[in-house]
Amino acid sequence: MQYDLWHYQVQLRRIAAHREKGVEAEIRKAYQDVLIELQAILGKYYAGYGDPETSVLTRGDLQAAGQYKNFLEDVLSHLDGLGEPMERKIRKTVEDTYTTCYTGMAAAVQQVTAGNATLQSLFGGALAVTPETVRYIVEYPIPKLTLSTVFQRRRKQIVSDIQKTLAVGLASGDSYTKMAGRIAKILGGNEKKARTIVRTEANRAISRGFQDVAEETAALLDGTGYVDVKTWRSMLDGDVRDTHRHLNGKTVHALEQFESKSGAKADCPGHFGVAEEDINCRCILVYSIMSEEEFVAQGGTLPKKSPKKEGQLQLITESDGTFRIKKADSDLTSIRQNGQFDYMARFTPKYSDRATFTSGGIKMNVKKVANSNFQLYTDVDADRKNKAVRLVEKTLFAVKKDLPDSFEIPKVAVIDFPKHNLNSNAIGGYDSKTGILYLNSVYDTTEKVLEFVTCRQGWFANTTINAPVLHELGHKFYEDCIKRLAISENISYNESKKKIDSRIFDYIEGQKNPLFIKSKLSLYAHEGWQSGKFTEIIAECFSARTKNAVAAEMIALLNWSDNL
Repeated sequence: MQYDLWHYQVQLRRIAAHREKGVEAEIRKAYQDVLIELQAILGKYYAGYGDPETSVLTRGDLQAAGQYKNFLEDVLSHLDGLGEPMERKIRKTVEDTYTTCYTGMAAAVQQVTAGNATLQSLFGGALAVTPETVRYIVEYPIPKLTLSTVFQRRRKQIVSDIQKTLAVGLASGDSYTKMAGRIAKILGGNEKKARTIVRTEANRAISRGFQDVAEETAALLDGTGYVDVKTWRSMLDGDVRDTHRHLNGKTVHALEQFESKSGAKADCPGHFGVAEEDINCRCILVYSIMSEEEFVAQGGTLPKKSPKKEGQLQLITESDGTFRIKKADSDLTSIRQNGQFDYMARFTPKYSDRATFTSGGIKMNVKKVANSNFQLYTDVDADRKNKAVRLVEKTLFAVKKDLPDSFEIPKVAVIDFPKHNLNSNAIGGYDSKTGILYLNSVYDTTEKVLEFVTCRQGWFANTTINAPVLHELGHKFYEDCIKRLAISENISYNESKKKIDSRIFDYIEGQKNPLFIKSKLSLYAHEGWQSGKFTEIIAECFSARTKNAVAAEMIALLNWSDNL
């Protein structure tokens, strides 16, 4: 007996499509409104300060009238409506889409299995959407980029493009019509990209909502003789990626992943973790519940259960393509490392002085770990198991021996990020203004840290337990180099930073390979290179400098400042 969920999926997709079209219309209107406003501003300045005979306006005309700065500010101020308000609209659409598809699919599973007493007893209680799940699907639209980051980049790009257009147009003596046409072209292109984000994210939310229910359903079905399965369907038109056309008709267990011809894997469309595979993907999955015999008869393969190995760490591949590390049956921890006694086996944090740390306007009450070998602080409760504090103490002790001689470990604060409304998905951060390194106490076990650094192949240059701490210390190293050069040459911080960054830029550009950082270091460093965040490049280099020749060479570029 097979229980087909396709009819319900179609209805839920229609609801999502209606919501998607609504927000696309809002986006289109927002861009049209901005264009009308900008055209009015151009008309005002062309009429007031341009040549009335030729309808030409130049930078010289505006400067002579003392209006050049006002002109730029007037134009750019009207772009604000394309930033945060647009982000809020799309964020709300993605949240609502996911919730609708998740709850609707959960109800559908209950509906189709209502006539089967065995299955009805399994699905009697409704599956619930968790805030954490909704937050995750929204926060990571394009692989490992937050929605906020995507829109910050989008707005910066619009501002940059319009600034360049204004500069070129005024230098060339463009007419009003030509200048307005240039700006209309820029806004039109960005409107299209914004609508692409909506379509991409809405489809990801739909896919994820269905898949999350399927995973929970599959878990409940384990041992019943039934399985939840999924079949890939492509549009099969000229716009379908060849890698996805290849997957059309493939049926697998709900907990298995699909593998494209590129080698990328995903448990549902839009979740390969590769922009080239995910953006604008229109593929769908068809879910159904059937007996194991039916599934095997159709060529399906039942998932294999891996035997547990006592005392071993197991790498578990999650349904979203990330990894989870868990310890098998035994949870014994050795108190000896390389034949030496591990003092951490007896380390129990003791607390003394209280203090208040402030970062980004957020105040955090902390207490000092009195018996730490470092300047260690935390906000965790003393009567709780202090796993996070103990792990950080151990990690700092491990990395200390390999740090540069002149490098000083800063104050380190082990903080509950969600409690203080900090980015709960972040594992750490370095505040260059206060010189304090923050680590998220949520990551309080080796397994959780390893899960974070191995979440995506090639994302980080260092995937060891020490990686997050070394990465954040790398930010301090970068700042230290800037300050040291500023003192040695008696120049400002900004001038020094420009010199340091120029050195890094020249080195990378000199490789004549746009993918040099991506291939030789990490995807995260490559993202830093693309966005001009040289501190992220150096942080990745610092974390991997003992194992990666390129990383070591780039670190040496900054040490060069000692001799200046």
